[in-house]
Amino acid sequence: MSALEPGRIRAENLGRRFNLTATGGRSLRATLLGYEQAKPREFWALRHANLDIAPGETFGIIGRNGSGKSTALKLLARIYGPTEGSCQVGGRMSSLLELGAGFHPEFSAIENIFLSASVYGIPRKEMRHEVDSVIAFAELEEFAHQPVKTFSSGMFARLGFAVAMHVRPDVLLLDEVLAVGDEAFVQKCMGRIAQYRREGGTMILVTHDPGTVERLCERAMLLDHGEVITTGPAPEVMATYHERLAHRADEAGQQSQLQREQTGLSATIAILNAAGEPHHSFVEGEPFTIAVSLTVVEPIKRASIQIGIHDELGRHVGSRSHSDVTLQPGEPTVVSLQLTSPMLRNGKFLIDLGVSNEDGATLLQTRAAESVSVFAQAPDSDGPLQLGGTFEIRQP
Repeated sequence: MSALEPGRIRAENLGRRFNLTATGGRSLRATLLGYEQAKPREFWALRHANLDIAPGETFGIIGRNGSGKSTALKLLARIYGPTEGSCQVGGRMSSLLELGAGFHPEFSAIENIFLSASVYGIPRKEMRHEVDSVIAFAELEEFAHQPVKTFSSGMFARLGFAVAMHVRPDVLLLDEVLAVGDEAFVQKCMGRIAQYRREGGTMILVTHDPGTVERLCERAMLLDHGEVITTGPAPEVMATYHERLAHRADEAGQQSQLQREQTGLSATIAILNAAGEPHHSFVEGEPFTIAVSLTVVEPIKRASIQIGIHDELGRHVGSRSHSDVTLQPGEPTVVSLQLTSPMLRNGKFLIDLGVSNEDGATLLQTRAAESVSVFAQAPDSDGPLQLGGTFEIRQP
């Protein structure tokens, strides 16, 4: 039994090591020929993690896939034992780390509610008063007596979340719980989480949604390959995370080649950083240039070049055009649009290109010719675009 006050979480030098071995047994041929089996190797999923989370605090754990986020939660949930260090959790803890974790597939929703309650030490008599509200929250009135093995993933999510919230935990651990379910269910979850926080509950959540961390968490921890990069106020940790994402090496090609053979016009698009180097990821406020290199076989007088931007949902963000451009055979003509005060704030954006002649006839037109990712930095704004402007306060 932990000696900590209810709702407090403390971890010191917490780490978990796994021994990775080759899967499958050895074949008869390998045994007869004396082939050596691959030796196990050590893999540290998490190392040197230190936490001191106060009662009532909402704490976020962020990082790329494989950074150790889920391992950290499973250590706190006591699903894994630590290889090194220690962790303590004060009071009753509830976790929702996987859909339907702990549910018996042959049991009905009601039977699994009582099963989960017994795991948390809640008497059956006490839980009888909560069953109806759990089923109602999960919107499973018509399926309350059906085996959960017949449930969809969304039904599993609703039941799991409802049970986790109704056992009245001092500490709640959530791992991407809001990634499954329709919009109405997600809004209901957010409302219930807000109520849980107002009632003084402690919560640790793992999510890939930066907006969720910024809205819900006071503090956060950034992990990368099992190592703690930084811990601090959520906006500062998110800014560090986005900066690391923006400046990692680009995996995609640096230029897009476009060509219209019937017009003899070809184009190359490159996204350049402030140093003139090809790059595809930037932090909010960092200038970048869209450079279009145009090559023609026959001269084109008074050409018009249009560069547009749309988001991943296909919504038009904005465009700029430049007219009276003379294109001559030989060396390519480079048309650059330098965004010195980028309005893009957060998200992935796609670049559109159009070229027409002086008569307005389209010579080349393409959507999503290139892409650029922008990661938010400013803690006092939200959404994909930077509004700008200044506040003016008038008091009587």
